[in-house]
Amino acid sequence: MQKLLRGILIAVGIACFGVGYYLYNNFLNPPEIAVVSDNNYHVENTDDGSGTVKLVMVKGKLKVKEPVEDDSTGVKSRYPIMKRVVEMYQYFPDGEKTMMGWKDHQIKSFKDSKGREWKNPDFPSGLKSKTFYHDFLLGEGNLPISHRFLQQKLDKEKYKDSFYYLKNLPKECRVKDFEWKDSYYLKSAGKKNRIGDVRIYYKVLKYDDLPELTILGQQKNGKVIYSNDDCRFYDRDVTMDEIVKTYTQDSPHAALAAVFFGTFFIVLGVFKGER
Repeated sequence: MQKLLRGILIAVGIACFGVGYYLYNNFLNPPEIAVVSDNNYHVENTDDGSGTVKLVMVKGKLKVKEPVEDDSTGVKSRYPIMKRVVEMYQYFPDGEKTMMGWKDHQIKSFKDSKGREWKNPDFPSGLKSKTFYHDFLLGEGNLPISHRFLQQKLDKEKYKDSFYYLKNLPKECRVKDFEWKDSYYLKSAGKKNRIGDVRIYYKVLKYDDLPELTILGQQKNGKVIYSNDDCRFYDRDVTMDEIVKTYTQDSPHAALAAVFFGTFFIVLGVFKGER
């Protein structure tokens, strides 16, 4: 057990040294950045993986490349982000009162102030709320940008007021037993109080509400991809000087800290082995 602990500590220490080397090397050799002012595909900017990662920098207002689609229901929209919301009409506690309303998750059975128990049907397991993303363009360019930038980096809470209900859904829903109601689909539980009814509706991000974006990514396989931590996403106009600083300003301190912790774990591992 003592040998195992020693080995783990030394391995962690060596890993910290590796992180320190990576950070310091990043400080000395920031990624090569090609500014693409027209947001178009240029073959010379393609990263072939032969050396230091090469990044492209693009700026502009977001534009839709192709419709995003929910294959489960057949709903499409010309928006880069579409949320499918699945809700069930349920009993739920509200202080000392028992209320009824739409909830997007299972409300567990509960007792009210008079000791009466309220129980809801099981929440449907086959269809859950989900968010869909699609690749996009910037400005008037033709260079596709991976949806991963929106999926991983766009602050959804910041733009929550820019999500709107998608109306005029297709009349045919691919999910069995759901009836079209113009702006949503409904599966009735057949009860007068509606408890157990399930509905599906959609909300989409109005991309016109987004500011100009600045994106740094790797041009590969015909589009800009989010390949590693060197990639950047900003919902504002960012200068090259600002971006270069993000690769260099914190690297020496972080590298020094990694080396310190590496030394600590290695010494601790050696010390443990001598006891």
